[in-house]
Amino acid sequence: MTAMRHLPPLLLLLLSFLLLHASASAQCYQTFLDKGKTFLQQGKWDKAVEAFENGKGCQADKPANGDTILNGLIRDVYKKKQAAAEQKKKRVAEAQSRKQKTTRPHERGHTKKEKKSDPAGLPGMVLVRSGTFQMGSTEGKSMHSVTLSSFYLSKYEVTVKEYLQFVKETGGNAPEWQEIGNQCNITTGSNTYYKDLGNTLTADQNPIVGISWNDATEYCKWLSKKTGKTYRLPTEAEWEYAAGGGSPNATRTQWAGTSTESELQQYSNCAGIGGSSTYQYAAPVGKFQPNKLGLYDMSGNVWEWCSDWGADYPSSPQTNPTGPTEGTIRVKRGGSWGFLTVGCLVVFRSYDLPTSRSKDTGFRVAASFQ
Repeated sequence: MTAMRHLPPLLLLLLSFLLLHASASAQCYQTFLDKGKTFLQQGKWDKAVEAFENGKGCQADKPANGDTILNGLIRDVYKKKQAAAEQKKKRVAEAQSRKQKTTRPHERGHTKKEKKSDPAGLPGMVLVRSGTFQMGSTEGKSMHSVTLSSFYLSKYEVTVKEYLQFVKETGGNAPEWQEIGNQCNITTGSNTYYKDLGNTLTADQNPIVGISWNDATEYCKWLSKKTGKTYRLPTEAEWEYAAGGGSPNATRTQWAGTSTESELQQYSNCAGIGGSSTYQYAAPVGKFQPNKLGLYDMSGNVWEWCSDWGADYPSSPQTNPTGPTEGTIRVKRGGSWGFLTVGCLVVFRSYDLPTSRSKDTGFRVAASFQ
């Protein structure tokens, strides 16, 4: 060391740096090994792996089995990391379970009775939970608050097969295209209004068309008597609430199933959207994707009768509204295969005489929650 004092300052600095570096290199492996173990104990998984990987690059003090030791430690890190993640997931699930048990039934979106009855004795029906939503459109200042009790709505539109069974058993209310003496009868009539629809008119699983509001309500009476359950047409408010996705806890959609027009071809049989909507007329029920509640064809395919008389919306908040007590026209909702996307919006309204029948109008049934 005495000799080093007589070395030029620059050389002395260089030698000092080399000595320090050699000392650090001699402890390289052990340093990263210790760091990695510390990070492992602290649960800092990524930093532990990084330290062990750096230790592999050390040569001066790394033993012959150094890489084997480090690889084993890295495997331990991943095992403990996975175990910690699973434990965290379990704790979150347990916390949610405790919260669910202590939450009052109405805060979960339904009552104890609803949960027990969901949806007993009503095959093909979807239970639509109670809730409050903004009904109508901002255009024309028609939007207003509506609160509904829970109710059931049929998953599909009433089919040709289902409706003709009603006609067979009652001997009345035949669709216009089967009515004896009617010029639109597809067998004996000269008017091709329905005949032009071809097989889509008569196929068992296609929605029934050519029936009036009066016919639809008679079908509900027959079905109620036959099953012992009370069926009816949905109110206009129930229809819009269900079509848009029901509960306000979920994001309501502009069409049944989506608010994105480019996605509508997946959910709706309406005109001008291309893609999977390749049906010239009505499609068999359930061919498109359902909305969030599991209801099919709420936008497009065929118009659906509602129970209400047609009238302007009230401006004040409503609870279980049923519309005016009298009128001249009845409400239809949902659009059809012949209408562009705007006519298939869940807020779009249409009307017709209760005796009117057409090739793109059908219905689905509802039932009050008991």
